[in-house]
Amino acid sequence: MLSAMRAFVRSKYSFVLLLLVVVGVAVTGSIDVFSVGTGGFARVGERTVSARDVNRTVDNELERIREERQEVLTRAEATERGLTASVIEDLTRRAAFLAFADQMGVRAGPKAVADFLASAPVFQSGLGGVDQSSIARFANDRGLTVDEFKQEIEDSLTFDYMRNTSVAALSPPKVLSTPLFTFFSEKRQIAVARFSPASAPIVAAPTEADLQAFYQERAAMFAQPERRSVSMINYSPEDFLDRVTVSDEQLQREYDRRKREFTDPGERVIDNFTAPDRPTLQRVVDALKQGRALEELATANPTLTIETKTVRTGDLGDATYEQLVFATPEGDAVGPMQVNGAWSGAVIRTVKAGATRELAEVAEELRESIAQREAKRLFDDSSENLYDLVGGGAPLTEIAKEVGAPVISFAAVDPNGGLEGRGRAALPASFAAGLRSMFEVDVGRYSDILEENGERTVFRLDGITPARTPTFEEVKADLTPLYMAVKTSEAAAAAAQAVATKVNAGQSLETVARNDKLLFWIPDAPVTRNDAGEVDPAILQTVFSLKSGEAGVATGQDGAPWLVQVLNIERPDEAAAPELATQVQQFIENSLAQDVFSAFVAAAVAEGKITRNQRAIDSYLAASASAPQ
Repeated sequence: MLSAMRAFVRSKYSFVLLLLVVVGVAVTGSIDVFSVGTGGFARVGERTVSARDVNRTVDNELERIREERQEVLTRAEATERGLTASVIEDLTRRAAFLAFADQMGVRAGPKAVADFLASAPVFQSGLGGVDQSSIARFANDRGLTVDEFKQEIEDSLTFDYMRNTSVAALSPPKVLSTPLFTFFSEKRQIAVARFSPASAPIVAAPTEADLQAFYQERAAMFAQPERRSVSMINYSPEDFLDRVTVSDEQLQREYDRRKREFTDPGERVIDNFTAPDRPTLQRVVDALKQGRALEELATANPTLTIETKTVRTGDLGDATYEQLVFATPEGDAVGPMQVNGAWSGAVIRTVKAGATRELAEVAEELRESIAQREAKRLFDDSSENLYDLVGGGAPLTEIAKEVGAPVISFAAVDPNGGLEGRGRAALPASFAAGLRSMFEVDVGRYSDILEENGERTVFRLDGITPARTPTFEEVKADLTPLYMAVKTSEAAAAAAQAVATKVNAGQSLETVARNDKLLFWIPDAPVTRNDAGEVDPAILQTVFSLKSGEAGVATGQDGAPWLVQVLNIERPDEAAAPELATQVQQFIENSLAQDVFSAFVAAAVAEGKITRNQRAIDSYLAASASAPQ
């Protein structure tokens, strides 16, 4: 719980990036089935919500669910669960809130966006400035132009301004934090007892009638869901390696093209110079590029230090700085760059090239590289043929022969990969998703061709095993151990409750445990809600539900019962646990801030005049609900 409290404390980067996720800076582009036009779904002032906005945000949410829950949802399933409609509503509320900010004259300007980009490490260049190409790549990966990406940052910073304003004067009273502090700081000294092998209840072996009755009572336990048997083809570029032949001529051309890779960088004699600040070093570098001598500049800048050194790769202590030095021609200068806390630059005095490895030394490496590249080309070229064969309903064996991959068949499984009576099939996540899609097609039909992780996969449904409940005779062999486990657990729980009843009637737990041959002990340290000490943490909920002196039965992580009795309850004051008191206060403050800001957003949204294009929204939801699986 304390870790959850700490999670409320966020940096400016994490807050802004979280908002970027909320507003839909997504991973993939739009999907054809959603192309109901780019017209607005809603408008508030100058703010709109478009199909493109929703596409990006839905895609991002599906990706998040896949990564965090290992659950692959189709867009139709997302719509059935209400996720798509929720995204439209969230984006509409966001637009209304930003429109309110526009009306109030609150907006993060271009300078704020530039400052944010300049201070975000992901966009830092090797020379200490902002790398515009990194910004462009970051935006492109998320399906945005650079201008759109900057607009998203501007909106997120505006959210930040409004949030900070709404909670700036917030100071939670003690009356709110004290109960929570008491809740988490409370300590309880307990006594515990458990059954030993000698005291555990003994359950008689079941008769045929016992097993029959057990089966009838718990028939639902044995019910088997519908299962489907599936075949598939899965192949990747590696499957084409045996079709590739690399000639000597190809090998020579590859070597000539990449010869620089096999040449030792050699040595550089450099004048490495440092200055206490970036502007000073920048002026020196600019002057050097205009032809002035380093010695002359050192005289004019007393804070400049110069060291002449001969360096090889690995000597400079900073990989980026080293790359610049070894990529710069003789006589030129590099910098400024911050290296180990100092602003540094260098003049390349002399360059001594290293030796070049001969073709014979690198032939196998080059041959493998060429083969991998050619295999990838053949893999890419096979795409059109595969789509034609699958679309035309060609037999799976014929398709497998064309692409050079084996047909893999799976035993009948349920949607989660469960095998009847034999556990669960161990499948890669992408295979599991494909198998699940087979529960929505008819026998003999193919799935969509899945292209993930550099592989192509297509599934075919071979057969359907209907849902059923096995007969008593089918499961009889497995019933005895199951019966014994269930009945032993029930008997142990009943016996433990009988002990607790005796203790609550006035007997000592230690005395009852000794008489009934239970294992008894008093843990050395008291327990808290966050620290179970030497006892099973699963019993804490029961421990903290009891009154002082009261006994009860708790279930451990292994399913076995524990007898627990509360001997003493201690409630420290805040002075005795200052760190916990601070964390609780911060937790309350952030919780209140979240509530206040949520109310502020709700009020701002209520002020806005939202115009919804309900027809466009309904068309979009209908299209996404019927999207191909």
